[in-house]
Amino acid sequence: MSLFTTEELNMSINKAVDATKTEAINILSSVLENWVHGGDADCIIAEFEEKLNNEIRI
Repeated sequence: MSLFTTEELNMSINKAVDATKTEAINILSSVLENWVHGGDADCIIAEFEEKLNNEIRI
């Protein structure tokens, strides 16, 4: 016997996914703001990955 219904669990998972997605978009936006004047893609991706790993814990 479960404490939560399948629907409740799915809703919780979807909320977590949405929150994680929003946080990732915010992190990417902050990285891209710093690279307005150029920069190679590898550096931008590396900085994004670093910030993403530091901010989002699953």
